[in-house]
Amino acid sequence: MLRRGYEGKRSLVLSLDQSELPEFLGYLERRMQGRNYSCKYSTSSGLKITLFGDREELRDSEALVRRSYRNFKIVRNPVGGLYRYPSEWLTEHGGVSMSLLTLSLEVAGQRAEWKGDLLQTELEPQEILDLMSELRSLVEEIKYEVRQRRVREVLVAVAVSSGVSPLDVLELAEEEGFLERDEQGIWLFKVDPRVAIAELRKKILGGD
Repeated sequence: MLRRGYEGKRSLVLSLDQSELPEFLGYLERRMQGRNYSCKYSTSSGLKITLFGDREELRDSEALVRRSYRNFKIVRNPVGGLYRYPSEWLTEHGGVSMSLLTLSLEVAGQRAEWKGDLLQTELEPQEILDLMSELRSLVEEIKYEVRQRRVREVLVAVAVSSGVSPLDVLELAEEEGFLERDEQGIWLFKVDPRVAIAELRKKILGGD
């Protein structure tokens, strides 16, 4: 937040409770790396953020602050019992594809609906963060064995919802004839992926 040489400044005032400040300022600092700005909080008016730089820098910094504020507020305020997660926030915190996250929620029986750039689900923020962390670990476990993204996502989604290794899911999928490997080492579905998901979970979890 050092004020090196700048040509102008611009201020924004954001409505934040004092209890929200530490989390928001930490989030903002991570997103504003390399930009010049200062912050001042007042219980009566909120958080005043002053941006420094040339015209283009001010425009970009203001847009970044406003997106950060929007994301922060949306994530913390569920509507109708559903939490809403901007894709930008998920990408920053997750490191997994939106298709994998969505499929994993659906396979686990969780609500996962997209409205614009917002994922709506019952999972609370910490639960979403924990899920994405687990998904990252499972992807790492299987990424060299299965390079086809769609196949890998199906295996990981079944694994995370069933509490097993994706490598075990792969082995079972091959044994059951749901997947086969061609001469180039590429894994291919022999059945509809949705059918494979249902049948694999039934085998793993012992359902009828």
